[in-house]
This record gives sequence, C-alpha cells and structure tokens, in this order.
Amino acid sequence: MLAALLVVVAIAVSWTGYTESDDRAYAEAAAEWVAHFPHLGTDHHALRHAIVLPTALFFWLIGPSELAVALPILLYLAALLLLTWLAVRAVAGPTAAALAVVLTGTMPALALGATVSFTDIPEAFFIVSSVWAFYFACRDRRTWLFVLSGAAAGLGFVTRETSVAILVLYGMLFLCGYGGSRLHYVWMGVGFVLIAGLDFGALWAASGDPLYRFHVSLMGVEDDSPLMQGQYRTLPGVDRFGALAVSRSLKPWVVAFLNQQFGLLFWFAVPTAIVAARRGPSLARLFGGAALVWFAVLFYAMADYLNVIARYIDVAAVAIAVPLAILLARHWQTRAAKFCLAAILAINAVSIAGSDTDPLFGEKALVGLARDRRETIATDPGTYQGAALLLAWDGTLG
Repeated sequence: MLAALLVVVAIAVSWTGYTESDDRAYAEAAAEWVAHFPHLGTDHHALRHAIVLPTALFFWLIGPSELAVALPILLYLAALLLLTWLAVRAVAGPTAAALAVVLTGTMPALALGATVSFTDIPEAFFIVSSVWAFYFACRDRRTWLFVLSGAAAGLGFVTRETSVAILVLYGMLFLCGYGGSRLHYVWMGVGFVLIAGLDFGALWAASGDPLYRFHVSLMGVEDDSPLMQGQYRTLPGVDRFGALAVSRSLKPWVVAFLNQQFGLLFWFAVPTAIVAARRGPSLARLFGGAALVWFAVLFYAMADYLNVIARYIDVAAVAIAVPLAILLARHWQTRAAKFCLAAILAINAVSIAGSDTDPLFGEKALVGLARDRRETIATDPGTYQGAALLLAWDGTLG
C-alpha cells in the first residue's frame, strides 16, 4: 500500500497532460478512427495502433479531451507496475516486489511521462512483458509462454520499431543456447509473426503496399534524422532535448547517469547488475543483459537514425531496476539498503519538482480565457497553434 501511495503521489505531482508534440499526432489519428472507421494512417504516429486505438476508444466513450489522451498511457503504466509487482513477488517475495514498484513508479522518466501520450511507456510494457514471459517460460518449460513472449515483442515492434532491439537479445540468447532447447525460440517466432503478420497484412489490404509500415516509418526517419539535425555538434550547454552537449560517444552515458529523468537509478543499478551477472541468479543476468542490449542498440547501433533522448531507454531503466530491487530486499535490514532507497527517492523527488509540468501554460491560459469570454480574442500565431486542439475540444475555437 505504501509503494502504491508513493507512485500515485509521484504521478499526481508530475501531471503534465497535453504538450502539442507527438500527442497531437496520436489525438488527430484517434479522431480520424472515430470519424472514419477504419482509418489508414499516413504517418508513423498514426500507425502506432496500440496508442491510437485506445485513445480513439476513450474519445468515443467520454469525448476528446486531455484526459482521454492521457488515460491510455496511465493504464499502460498501471499494467506495467502490476506486472512488475506480480512477477517480482513470484520470484523474490513481496518486499522485493514493493521495492521494484517504487523504483519503477517514482522514476521521473515514467512519472513525468504517465500523462503524456508518447510511445515510451506502452513500448516498455510490451517489451518488459516479453522478457518476463520468456523468463517464466524458460523456468517452467511452458510452450504457451514462449508464444506469449514473442507476441508481446511483436506488439512492441508494431508500437515502435525500436523494439527490434529485443530481437537482438533473443538472437544472442538463441546462439548461446540459453533456456534449453532452441525449439523454444521457434515458438517465440510464431508469436511474433502472428502479431506482426496481422499488422502488416491489415495495412497491405488497406493500402495495397505489403511494406506500407516500413515505407511510412522511413519517411518519419528522414524527417527527424540526427544527422539532418546536426546533433553531433558539441556546442557548450545543452542540446534541444535538454541533455548536456558532449561528444557523440559520451552522450548516451550522460543521458543515463547525468539526466534528471533517471536520477541515481543507474548509479546504483548498474553495479548491482554487473555483480549479479557474475554470481547472481539467472533473473538478474537476463534483465541486466536486456538493459545493456537495449541501451547499446538504441544509442549506438541506431545512432544515425535515432535521437539520444532519455525516454528512449525507459525499457532499460525498468529492466535494470529489477535486480536492484531484489538486492535491496535481500539486505533490507541493513542501513545501507535503506539509505540507497532513500537517496534514489529523494533525488527523484527533486528531479520531478524541478521539471516543467506545464509546458503549454500560455496556451491553456488562452483556453480558459476563451471559455470565460464571449468576445473575439486575438493572440500570436504560435500560441494559437499550440492551443488549437484544446480550443476545439473545449468548443471555443473561432
């Protein structure tokens, strides 16, 4: 109960809502699904159906609003935390499970992103679900869990193509013979193909292009390529994403260890994962390895096509929190374990308190003004653009 309360408080303090960023694209695509069912998206945001379709459902049920846009992400985070609680409790007991929930749910990256419609939390839910299903499938030799693991990875892939990183992990484990018979990986492939095949088939039938998703996604990459943006420049200060401007090879480490989105998590969790990889249980090695592979693939292998943004490694952060929670639970009677948790929570609180949770302050003030007044209101083009969707939802757009 205390763990749940801490998470609820963290999310309440971090409440952000609509930001006129990716969430605008998801909201517009959801509105198209409500108005013109079924709808074929024309950009990569509109093809992320695991976000767009739940948003469309809430638009249909309660009408378009900031809350309707935020609810799917909140539910994905709740599902991720519930999964973490149940899975860690089954492996290491209730104390470790509660600590894992606290470490995950109060993480600024997740708490601040819980009410913003981005892909990161849904992707984290699907990929972490896949890893957990894989772990229990290997432990219990359950074929259906291998299929479920592959299906969850497939859902992650059609939600955002960066989820291909998990296939790299499974490929390495296949070559190492991890988990016993390699036939198990065939069942994982069946689950993955079922989901990805259904998605590709539906888009093919609607567009006439069997590779429609790839072609649309490539257009998105071309429009937002790090090379096109000159991201590799190392001018003093911070980059446009708020990370310290350092050389390309160092930037991923700065994002993980010196970014307010994760606080002290990686400082404590990485040494724990390294020690666990050498002499700890297989669970710690699996989740530590998943975090490392995810980090390396997204921030190095995809360096020319993907921006180095903290929220892109939410999966790694959630994964690496598991072995840390288990270690803290084993030594919970010691002052060191309690100090470690207290330090992480304190820095998380400071990071959340220092974050901008009202990026559309002016735009939302305009909406409130328009709601209370009948006369025409003049504003600058930028504020109007940012507030346009909010004004339309509120019924005050002129």
